[in-house]
Amino acid sequence: MRRCLSRISTGAFIAGLALLGTHGVAARGYRPVTVSHYSVTFSFGRSQGFTPRAGLIADSTGALYGTAAHGGGPWPFGRGVVFKLTPNAGGYTESVLHVFRGDREHDGAIPDASLIRDAGGSLYGTTYAGGRRLCPEELPHHGLTSCGTVYRLSPAGSGYQETVLYAFRGGKDGANPGTSLIADSSGALYGTTEQGGNVGCFSGHGCGTVFKITPSGKLTTLYSFCSQSGCTDGKNPYAVPVQDTNGGFYGTTFSRNT
Repeated sequence: MRRCLSRISTGAFIAGLALLGTHGVAARGYRPVTVSHYSVTFSFGRSQGFTPRAGLIADSTGALYGTAAHGGGPWPFGRGVVFKLTPNAGGYTESVLHVFRGDREHDGAIPDASLIRDAGGSLYGTTYAGGRRLCPEELPHHGLTSCGTVYRLSPAGSGYQETVLYAFRGGKDGANPGTSLIADSSGALYGTTEQGGNVGCFSGHGCGTVFKITPSGKLTTLYSFCSQSGCTDGKNPYAVPVQDTNGGFYGTTFSRNT
């Protein structure tokens, strides 16, 4: 199975804006602009990683950074990779910055989320699984026996060095972070986990959390969904929250409590 990274030239973005302009205002004479060009800039394979589910980020040189949930290693799909795409005259050249090894090496697995990048060039992200051989408190569902990580990739010589900032345990600390992170001015990271928190919720798996992790790897659970009997606050937050100027967070949950 192959997945492709694609590029749509400026005309496509104009088309999107023009189509938004035509909604309900046809009398004004707006006309949609057609897509002018579409090209595949890179095709993924097993060794380069495949199934890139998340968005990309770019640096000042135009290089692109992203994750692929699978590939990069053996059996049967690999544990996923972090990659860089450097522009060249013919398109992009891929560099695999990190190959995840899964829970056997206390590393991450299945990096589903996009990355964030700090001023020093370090990359931060989450893996949905991996990190520990087993979650010692509660096992997550989907057949997984590990609860995910928050990691940092720091430039080191000609490559990158991975640091697992936190490996989730599947209890009150949360389990299975499936989204990207946000950072504040102190370098603290914030995100959500799909499960964990109040492990009495959702058949013992927990209904998810909002968390904070300091640069040194100290985790604080800011909120556990469905933390009280009869709660109606939702469950399974899949998306990264946003933070306002007063420090409050806004986000969504995948489903509600029933």
